[in-house]
Amino acid sequence: FAVLDFFQAGESLPDKFGRFYCRKVLPAVGQIISGDGRAYRYLAESMDGFCGAVEFKERVQHCGFELVDQKKFSMGMCWFFLFRKV
Repeated sequence: FAVLDFFQAGESLPDKFGRFYCRKVLPAVGQIISGDGRAYRYLAESMDGFCGAVEFKERVQHCGFELVDQKKFSMGMCWFFLFRKV
């Protein structure tokens, strides 16, 4: 099965930049364009309530799935995982 989702950013420099972009830049631009910055702040806030990509991958593998492929997008905030049942 495939998963494309947003996760907490890691601690690398690009990940930290992505976190800053998601928390500060995106809501400001969203406020200018749509007049509603809250909707764009919600994304960063909701990501903080979930596990990181590495923990997610480990949980799925613990449930009997094998990682086939993974790719990181959007400065470490968005991940694609492809798993298959073992």
